[in-house]
Amino acid sequence: MEKFLVYVNERTHAERQVLPMLEQGVRAEWTLVACPPPLSKRAGRWLSTHAKQVWREDWARQTLAPLVEAIERHGDRVQWRVAQGSLVHMTQAIQMEQGAVRIIDARQNQAGQYLPRVSLRQPQAEQNPFALPAGAVALGTMAVLVAD
Repeated sequence: MEKFLVYVNERTHAERQVLPMLEQGVRAEWTLVACPPPLSKRAGRWLSTHAKQVWREDWARQTLAPLVEAIERHGDRVQWRVAQGSLVHMTQAIQMEQGAVRIIDARQNQAGQYLPRVSLRQPQAEQNPFALPAGAVALGTMAVLVAD
């Protein structure tokens, strides 16, 4: 039985990567790790640690529910967790528990967002200091057009 470890931060992106793998006909055991988005500075300031944990678990449950149902319908075993701390350390801990697993990084990279790696074998993505969000580029273009 093959074992998969999947990191998820956006449901539809993860479904596009995981669902085709289910159709290969191989029995597997899946561990889904939800990587919730960080709370904004304002919202996080007023919430207790317990409330933040509850929010992260609710987010993970809602995000992973359709994926968990699809995997269970296929007849595979699935468990899910909420990411806490370093993803590299979490990967190592899961590998110690389960042995050899195939790691799938199904996180979607947002514009201007830096995603930390999930294992030491994964190449470190370079941060481009000159990368600008699309909104900043559009605002600059609009300012130039208005000035003309």
